[in-house]
Amino acid sequence: MRCGHATSTTTGLRLRAKPTRVFVEWCWNARSQRKRRDMEGAIMATTALTAQDFEQTLTSNELVLVDFWATWCGPCKAFGPVYEKASEANPDIVFAKVDIDQNQELASAADIKAVPTLMIAKKGQIIFKQAGALRGSDLDDLIAQAKSLDLDAAKAQSEDAVKA
Repeated sequence: MRCGHATSTTTGLRLRAKPTRVFVEWCWNARSQRKRRDMEGAIMATTALTAQDFEQTLTSNELVLVDFWATWCGPCKAFGPVYEKASEANPDIVFAKVDIDQNQELASAADIKAVPTLMIAKKGQIIFKQAGALRGSDLDDLIAQAKSLDLDAAKAQSEDAVKA
């Protein structure tokens, strides 16, 4: 029997009856238990960041991708599954999300002007920040570039350019 439906054993017809409070609670608990059981052992691919753990996450990990998003943002909703899929394919990278409505000070400090905005930090240094949703192939290419970037060589090249 499904929630809100009853099947007659003699006719096989599905009757829609008004569910009782007890039955609704049983359905809700059964659904919650199924969801909890399905999630056990699942690896969380993305991490929610707040102002308290943002800096530590960026400095204590080799490579961190941060998606600044909002619940009301259509492009954010479209980019979400792309970001999740990339996080599952790259377990060696920290994929984080910052809800700008819940973390307005952090969004302001990071100079976020539009959502979604993707920020990439390598060894605590921000190496990329761009607003706009990306296609899966573009995100994969960006991840490959970030992984292969020699940060020390890039810093040396930047310092040489400043001196000249």
